[in-house]
Amino acid sequence: MRRNTFNRPPGDSREDRAQQQREARNRRIALISKMKRAKAQPDTAVASLKADTSQSPSRRDADAYMTVLDSISFYPLGSSAKVPLAPWYQTFVLSALDAMNGDGDQVVMSWPFSQTCPSGIAGLLAVAAVGSAQRNRIDIRGSQEFA
Repeated sequence: MRRNTFNRPPGDSREDRAQQQREARNRRIALISKMKRAKAQPDTAVASLKADTSQSPSRRDADAYMTVLDSISFYPLGSSAKVPLAPWYQTFVLSALDAMNGDGDQVVMSWPFSQTCPSGIAGLLAVAAVGSAQRNRIDIRGSQEFA
């Protein structure tokens, strides 16, 4: 039985590279034509979504958010002493609220060095949004409930 000795890896010739380029070009052309067809036929769900988002979004009340965050007890790890929300987190939350309200983009840097956690900012925003939401009174089988 004869063993193949490879002086170079398989598929390394000019013809192989040209074939790879032709296949990539054909895939690119197929993708572009698929995108053109999708753009020519607007989706009804997307059209209704655009109609729904044409209304002005509600603005978030930064003062209400900060009031909620001020009322929450924060504790350092391993301590029982309550501490207020760190000033850099307050800055990040307020900047995020400004951006969410459409007041433009902002660049916020934690300088001098501080230990900020981006997912913590998202968590603070979520807690503040829930805490500052208006309560609705609903009637469930004759009793008043708040939701």
